[in-house]
Amino acid sequence: MIRHAASTVALLLAAGCQRHDGDVLGPIIVRTEASYELVLPRAIADAVQRAVPGFEVETMSAYDADVQRYYENTSRQVPWAVVADFNADGAQDVVVDGHVGNVFRRLVVWGGSAAVDTTFESLRRQHGERFGTVLQYSPPGEDFSWETETSVFVFVDGFVDYHFEKAGVTYYWEDGQWKSYASSD
Repeated sequence: MIRHAASTVALLLAAGCQRHDGDVLGPIIVRTEASYELVLPRAIADAVQRAVPGFEVETMSAYDADVQRYYENTSRQVPWAVVADFNADGAQDVVVDGHVGNVFRRLVVWGGSAAVDTTFESLRRQHGERFGTVLQYSPPGEDFSWETETSVFVFVDGFVDYHFEKAGVTYYWEDGQWKSYASSD
């Protein structure tokens, strides 16, 4: 189940987050006593459940030991989610990995409209198998594409689908569609 902000108001206030009527203004990542947690505004959490009923966000326990030990969690990224303004509309969006049963999905939710974009392929894994692939925040700016061996300049926030300590593909929104390039090898 997706956790929405109404049940985390005390935690959010302690973390210095803004709220409106018991809800956060956009998706946020907060540190808890034991780990990190993605907290979604009620409108976004409800939109995800309408689009993919029973969708559950991944947790740190779903990832390899190396990911659990070495991944750099921040207020923008955890292995299963990145919070950023992908479409440059001023609202925080979120890309999130999760599952319904043993079918794993990657969703993008636009924060300005709470619309769920499920254009990313379903991820599958065997029961008990841990993920070695993580999400990472990619800021706007110049980057290098290993695939074309050229520089790429991206004007918006993006995210990297990173195979931990191996290779990654950066995704960014441009001209109404997702574009990508091999950003690490």
